[in-house]
Amino acid sequence: RTVIASFVAEFINLIVLVERVEIAQFEAPEDWKHHGKTLKDLGVRKVSNAMVVAILKKDRLVSNPSADIVVESGDTLVLLGRTDQLSKAVEHLRGRGG
Repeated sequence: RTVIASFVAEFINLIVLVERVEIAQFEAPEDWKHHGKTLKDLGVRKVSNAMVVAILKKDRLVSNPSADIVVESGDTLVLLGRTDQLSKAVEHLRGRGG
């Protein structure tokens, strides 16, 4: 596990350095208008080109979530992308863009 964790940390550092990508998170509010939609229906990648790399649900972390996972209020989406992509993604998720 330590070797894998070290590799992952180095990989993320390399991506951030070379590709100039960042990691951001979006916590879906309780009154979120997109509650109950699948990741595919949210269209984050289509609108912003940012990737949802994980979803933190109440009881578990879902890494590399499938397109058919249902996203609910209270979930936290972990996003990967350039600054402009992340801004578009968050605005879209907030219901203000795309």
